[in-house]
Amino acid sequence: MPARQVIHATKRDVFGKRLGSHRAKGFVPGNLYSKDTESVAIWFDIKELRSILKEVSESTLIDLSLEGESK
Repeated sequence: MPARQVIHATKRDVFGKRLGSHRAKGFVPGNLYSKDTESVAIWFDIKELRSILKEVSESTLIDLSLEGESK
């Protein structure tokens, strides 16, 4: 079985219309939802995201590393 892919993310504090300038710099906004916690606004690096999505199918599980902490 192949190793699971890990994507790295960071928390973000930019919302609304200001997202456009960050997208232009190569960041993709997202939200992390969990059953027993508040949602967390996050950023992905577009290059890393594209690289991982090229290697996996739509049903593949991807691990998330949020600022060094595995989710």
